[in-house]
Amino acid sequence: MQILASNFIELYPSYLQMTNFMLVGFAVVLIALACLSFITSIVGFFFCQAEKLKSKAAATAAAAPAAAPAPTAPTLPKGGLDGAHLAVITAAVYSVLNGAKCRIVSISPSQNSSMWVESGRMSIFNSHNPKRK
Repeated sequence: MQILASNFIELYPSYLQMTNFMLVGFAVVLIALACLSFITSIVGFFFCQAEKLKSKAAATAAAAPAAAPAPTAPTLPKGGLDGAHLAVITAAVYSVLNGAKCRIVSISPSQNSSMWVESGRMSIFNSHNPKRK
């Protein structure tokens, strides 16, 4: 490596040689950046063309008449939860209790959810207190 470096610049170069070496290095960096900019512009052009093709396809699909009516949201039973939600909640309770035999009597939203918020806030505040000696 020392031999390669000594071919480009001397051990004790003059100010003119140092300036020349820095200008050549700066030019190399600018040329590399210009090449990267050109490459990213080309890639961006292809992405823009692909986006235009997608928008044209979406416009032609929107112009076609809709064959089926739009789906509506499923109606929930009287309790407020459908069967899928009940199954997920039951499976979560079963896994938390490690398969212990239990029975879910009712599922309803909490009346006072601020208890969890206050508990979390207190744990955060307590973790930031400095230790006193």
